[in-house]
Amino acid sequence: MVEIIKDLPDGIYGIEAKGAVTSEDYEKVVRPLLEKAHKEGKRVKFLYRFGPEFESFSAGAAWQDFRVGIQYLRLFERCAIVTDTEWIKKSIGFFRSIFPCPTECFSNEDFNKAVDWLGRPLETNLHYELRYNPGVLIVNLQGPLSVNDFDTIGSLVDPWIESHGKLNGIVIRTKSFPGWENLGGIIRHIQFVQEHYKKVHHVALCSDNKLTELMPHLASHFVKAEIKHFGEDQFEEAVKWAGE
Repeated sequence: MVEIIKDLPDGIYGIEAKGAVTSEDYEKVVRPLLEKAHKEGKRVKFLYRFGPEFESFSAGAAWQDFRVGIQYLRLFERCAIVTDTEWIKKSIGFFRSIFPCPTECFSNEDFNKAVDWLGRPLETNLHYELRYNPGVLIVNLQGPLSVNDFDTIGSLVDPWIESHGKLNGIVIRTKSFPGWENLGGIIRHIQFVQEHYKKVHHVALCSDNKLTELMPHLASHFVKAEIKHFGEDQFEEAVKWAGE
C-alpha cells in the first residue's frame, strides 16, 4: 500500500510505501495528490519513503510509477527518496543524472535530513507573478535561464490555460537578455515555446537595452503571439496592452 505522510512542512508532499505496492495504490493515492498540485499551479517538493515495512512492487505498480512520474515530471521541484533498499538506491543513482529536478537518496535514519533538504529554497534567476485579471504573466529576468525556470513558469500558467483556453499575455522585464544556464535550458526554452506559442496572444518586452528592440522582429518568425517592445518606464502600459 501507499500512504500519505502527514505533518510535513508546507510545500512538501510525502508518501510512504508499505508491504506490497500495487497499481491501484498509485491511482487512489499518488495521482490525486499530484493532480491537485497541478490544478493549483504548485510545484512539488516530493518525498518518497520506503520504510522497513516495504516489501515489493507489483509489475503494474512499477508501470504506474513510471507513467505517473512522466505525466507530472515538470511539477517536481525537488525529489528525495528515503530507503535502505539497495536496488532502489542503485536505480536512483542511475537515473538521477537524467531527472529534470534535483534528486537525492537518503537512508531511513536520515529521514529528517531529507525533509530539511527538500525545504531549502531553490536558487533561481527568474521572478514572476500571474495577474489573474487581466490574465497576464509578468516575468523578471535577472540571470541565465535554466530548465527549472521554465518548469516553474509552466506549473503556474498551464492550469490557467487549461481553465481559460489561453493566456492573454506575457510581460518580460529585463535589462538585457541573460542567455541560458546550459544546453538543457536552451532545449527546455524551445520546448516551452512549442507547447505554448498558440495559446499566448501578446508578448511585451520591457527593457531599455537596444538589442531587445530587435527581438520582436526576430521572434515573430517563431511565435504566433503579437510582440511589442516597451521601455522600462512603460511597464504598466505594457501590462495593459498584454492583457487586451
